[in-house]
Amino acid sequence: MKVVTILVGLIFLAGGIALWYGPLREQTWTVVWGGIVVGLLLVGLGALMIGISEIRSAAEERRMAQELAASAPPSQQQPSGGGSSQPPAQG
Repeated sequence: MKVVTILVGLIFLAGGIALWYGPLREQTWTVVWGGIVVGLLLVGLGALMIGISEIRSAAEERRMAQELAASAPPSQQQPSGGGSSQPPAQG
């Protein structure tokens, strides 16, 4: 399997070099520029989708936190009288 991978890699390298230095140099540049344009569009679209998703997620978290705060019972007050869990400091 490793040999097949190496052979395929060598064939692709040879094909790329042949296209670069051969008679199809102009067409190769056209394909490269087209690939760059498509890549930029896809990365931009992906970043836009991630940003919108994060905004929605933050809004949903805020809404859930508000609902939780509204439904939580009021916190119990500590009884007065110095019910501290730490021992008094000795000096």
